[in-house]
Amino acid sequence: MAKILYGVAGEGSGHSSRAKEIINYLEGKGHLVKVLSHDRGFKNLNPYFDVEEIFGLRFDYKNNQIRPLPTIYRNFAHMPQAMKSIKKVTRIIDEFRPDIVFSDFEPISCLMANMKKIPLISIDNQHRLNNTQIRYPKKYQADAAAAIAVINLMIFGTKACSGDDFFPKQNQKRQNLPFSADSPSGGFKY
Repeated sequence: MAKILYGVAGEGSGHSSRAKEIINYLEGKGHLVKVLSHDRGFKNLNPYFDVEEIFGLRFDYKNNQIRPLPTIYRNFAHMPQAMKSIKKVTRIIDEFRPDIVFSDFEPISCLMANMKKIPLISIDNQHRLNNTQIRYPKKYQADAAAAIAVINLMIFGTKACSGDDFFPKQNQKRQNLPFSADSPSGGFKY
């Protein structure tokens, strides 16, 4: 049995919908899971699991597109709340003592896993941009590079990535999940 800290992005409901199924499965296998989320993720998961509410990044949209500068400004304006959440997650980790951290595109859980040297697994659909071979038309190459840069800033230092996608040429080294409950590394088994 592993103790898993699971950070879930709260923007929209896609991350929490995926996490709900994965957490149900993990708990069904006897693992102890503590969840960190915000906004819709917190609201969607709180009735079913042990969830702590934390600060979460929010995107600024216009015409269904992310506006980078207003998004950056909006999130920097809330840095005091982010710092409080970092302290809260530090306390949670010190008390809960997770064996592994999962992150569904939630950056505070990622940051703290790296700082505390806890193995980190990324479960999200964003990493398909990093872990697949995609040829972008020239007019989209700058947007793709910016998206990949944001992904690498949000989630880094992973031991493995797993994501839902339909791309055929995945980087298998990064997509495989090499942990098992019986391994000396103290990982978990799906």
